[in-house]
Amino acid sequence: MDDTSATAPATPYVMISYARKDPGVAYEIERRLEGMGVRVWMDKSIPHGEEWLAQIWTAINGAAAMIVVWNEAATDSDWVSREVEYALAARSRGGGPTILPFSCGKAKLSAALSPFQTNTTGNCDVAAFLHSWEGKPVSRTLKPFDPERPLEEQGGKILEGSDLVQWSFCCSVHCRLTLFASSLGVASASLRKRKPRRLAILVEAARGAGEMGNIEKVRSAWQGKFPGEDFFLLNLMGPQRDGQFQLNDEGPNGQWLDIVETLRAGVIHLLGTGDATLQFFFKGPVALGLAIGWRLERYWHIDVFHYRGASDEYRHVLSSRELSRFQ
Repeated sequence: MDDTSATAPATPYVMISYARKDPGVAYEIERRLEGMGVRVWMDKSIPHGEEWLAQIWTAINGAAAMIVVWNEAATDSDWVSREVEYALAARSRGGGPTILPFSCGKAKLSAALSPFQTNTTGNCDVAAFLHSWEGKPVSRTLKPFDPERPLEEQGGKILEGSDLVQWSFCCSVHCRLTLFASSLGVASASLRKRKPRRLAILVEAARGAGEMGNIEKVRSAWQGKFPGEDFFLLNLMGPQRDGQFQLNDEGPNGQWLDIVETLRAGVIHLLGTGDATLQFFFKGPVALGLAIGWRLERYWHIDVFHYRGASDEYRHVLSSRELSRFQ
């Protein structure tokens, strides 16, 4: 979410209760959950007082689950104790979130949290804790994809004045996926069955994302390299803040993980794993492109296209197949 200190989201989410004095573990949980496609609400800056009480109460009542980071700082925090108290009160009335304490360090779990004990080692292994949690409210859902049917029969929209079909099939925490295809009325099976299998990928995580001209530039580069082939483009956009596409680059965070993992899930959904080549076009921070390339190259070959501002076009510059020859 763009502002985790503001109003809680309408979709299922997890609230994290923690002591602001020691937020490190809470932030790691937030990043990992968002990387899994789970929406998170955290109080990062709400002033304590009546506004805090109102927003915390609303957030607790709407949360699917509340993770309580229980460390030495939490034992001294009246605010964490109040959040636990409010969650217990909500549960006593038949509602409220599932309470999941995460014991970290040597702090003894409070009597109020003992009945919900889930992590007793105190070793702060966030990855193991989240992996063992079944029933996470995952927001990253992918619409069913039938490669034997044209996209327009699966909810795809024909773009006005174009032969492209646009099919939005995934919305995650910070990004969304859309497939563009050039073959009207032709089964999208050619995406999987043609040899070699190819899929263009355009990642847009910066200002100017969402402009149709970006799609056309990619298509022009594709047609120049693969003339006569059906055009399939997987477009990832996000995240948005105040109506603008803008990535939070203040250190590792859930936005980056969500984008990388959503894109990987989308490619698997469309192509499956196995021999295929992804044509990679990118509009965003270089570090994000490196992270995506590292993740995807484990499963597929990658052709990298570089945008040349002087000529306003993409040019093919590198292939992972070529790099493999130097190993």
